Amino acid sequence: QFLTEVQLLSQLHHQHLVSLIGFCYEGNGRILVHEYMKHGTLRDYLQGREFDPLPWKQRLLICKGAAQGLHYLHTGAKYAVIHRDIRSSHILLDETWTARLSDFGLSKMGPLSLSKSLIRLQSKVVGTQGILAPEYARHGELTEKAIYTYLV
Repeated sequence: QFLTEVQLLSQLHHQHLVSLIGFCYEGNGRILVHEYMKHGTLRDYLQGREFDPLPWKQRLLICKGAAQGLHYLHTGAKYAVIHRDIRSSHILLDETWTARLSDFGLSKMGPLSLSKSLIRLQSKVVGTQGILAPEYARHGELTEKAIYTYLV
């Protein structure tokens, strides 16, 4: 998973994806170094009690940014990238509250584009139980319409 994430992050560049600065892989030690995200994770603001709730306009901009990041992964990169573990703790917020997708350890490279494809992944179904798209959880099938996790 670690080397998959390093490989993907080194090839992907978009304003709504976290940028990889460097990494260390020595023995059992694995460290990813990415740009500093001043406001932490979206989960901190949705489930944490130490922060005031975000204004609705800010929430909408964060949702839009996360969707733009997913759209880039599915259609804008050389090969489609299937994240497979989108959740609020994997959406980071920078100093301007821009949403940045992170944690690509479970990601898979897909075809040139997901726009008209049905993909049957050749590995076991992975991701966070309870927020997996039902067709993916049952059959390992993903299409451009598999945005179930984003909506949850």
